[in-house]
Amino acid sequence: FAIEILAAGDKALEKKLQDYKKELADKVKSTKF
Repeated sequence: FAIEILAAGDKALEKKLQDYKKELADKVKSTKF
């Protein structure tokens, strides 16, 4: 039971990380160096 909650938390965290990376990549792309 607790393990399932932990796994679900990991999945959510993973998705947040993916979204963050994508957002960061978009920012970098839109920034002209």
